[in-house]
Amino acid sequence: DRWLAIPANRADTRFRIEGLVPVRLVEEAQPFEVLLTRFDGAQCWYEGPDPRRDPATAAFLREALARMVEPEALSRPGLTAEERVAYTLNYLPRLEAEAAARRDRVEERLRAALAHAGASLADYTERGDVYRVAFEIDGRRHVSVIAQDDLSVQTAGICLSGQDHLFDLQSLVGVLREARGGAVVRVGDGPDAMPEEDYWRVHPPEP
Repeated sequence: DRWLAIPANRADTRFRIEGLVPVRLVEEAQPFEVLLTRFDGAQCWYEGPDPRRDPATAAFLREALARMVEPEALSRPGLTAEERVAYTLNYLPRLEAEAAARRDRVEERLRAALAHAGASLADYTERGDVYRVAFEIDGRRHVSVIAQDDLSVQTAGICLSGQDHLFDLQSLVGVLREARGGAVVRVGDGPDAMPEEDYWRVHPPEP
C-alpha cells in the first residue's frame, strides 16, 4: 500500500525534501503516526513506526480531526510544527468537502421549495442567517431574501406593504406570479428598484 507523508524533521539538512513523499508498502499504520522509512535512491519504503515518538500524539490528532478542530486551536505539549502541517493537510480537504456537501443540501432544499410552486432556482448566496435567492418564474428573474431556518420571507423583492413575513419561499412564488403584469414596486438592487432600507422605513415590518 502507498501512503503520502511529509518529513518528520524538516530541520534535518541531510535531506532536501519538498512536498508530499510517497511511502511504499505501508502496513498497519494509522494517520499522523511518525514512520521510519528506507530510501533506495528512487523511492521510500516503510520499515515501521518510529519508537521515539509517542503514539498518543497521533491518536490526539486523529481525534481532533474527527471533531474537525481548527488547526489553530490544536493544543498539546510537544506537538511539532511538522505534525501541525500534516494535520492541516488532512483538515482542509475535509473542510472543503463538508462545505460542498452543505451547499448541495441547501441548494436542493431551495430548488425543491421553488419547484413545488413552478419556479426554478438560478442561484443563491448566504448572508448571516438569510439566503439571498435568485429564481425565475415563467422566464422572469426575481430576487428575494429568505430566512435560513424556515425559508420564511424577509424581503420579498416587491412591495408587500411590510407583510413580507406572512409568506415563505414557496407561497411567495404565487404572489409574484399574480403580480406579474401589474404595477408593482420592486425592492432590492437594480436601477429601478427601491432600496431595502427605504422600503422598511416606509413599511416597518408588522409584528
